[in-house]
Amino acid sequence: MALWGGICDILGSFRHYAEKEGNPKKLNKKEVKELLVEQLGLTGTSCSDLDATLKALDEDKDEEVDFIEFMPLLAILTTCVKADPNEKAPSTLLRGVKTIKTLFLKHAGKEGDKNKLSKREVKELLQEEFFEKEKLDQKKLDELFKQLDSDGDAQVDMNEYFIFVAALCATLNEEL
Repeated sequence: MALWGGICDILGSFRHYAEKEGNPKKLNKKEVKELLVEQLGLTGTSCSDLDATLKALDEDKDEEVDFIEFMPLLAILTTCVKADPNEKAPSTLLRGVKTIKTLFLKHAGKEGDKNKLSKREVKELLQEEFFEKEKLDQKKLDELFKQLDSDGDAQVDMNEYFIFVAALCATLNEEL
C-alpha cells in the first residue's frame, strides 16, 4: 500500500501549508512561498520569482492555489525526482512524489518498455495497491485501463499514471 502512503504525504504537505492561514484547501502567496522553501529547498527565491510561480499555478486568478492548480508542480517534480529507494527524500512532499515514481518504475518494463506499464503491469500494481485481498476482475481492469491509457497506445506512460494518481489525490483532498 505504498501508493496510499505517497498520496498521504503529498496531501499532508499541501494541507499543512494551506491550513496555516485559513482555507485548508487553498494556498495563498505566503503559504506557497513557505512550501517552496521548506519542502523543495528553494531558499533563494525572490519576490518576483514567487509572483511568477503563483501566477503560473493560479489558473482561476483568485490569488490562491487549490490542489488542482498545484498538480502541474507535482508533475514537474515527478520527472525531476530520483526514484532511488535507498536515498532518503529531503521532505514529506518529495517523499510522496518519490514513492509514486518508484512504484511506477517497480512495475514498468517487465514486459517491454521500461518507461511504460503494460496492461498486465497495471493489473499487478492495482492488485498490490488497491485490491490486495479481492481479485480485480477483468471487466474492471479493462475499464480502468481504457481510462488510464489516454493516448490509446495500449500502455500507460508516466504522465498517464501521474494523471491517475493526481486525480486520486484531488478526489481525496475534496473528501477530507
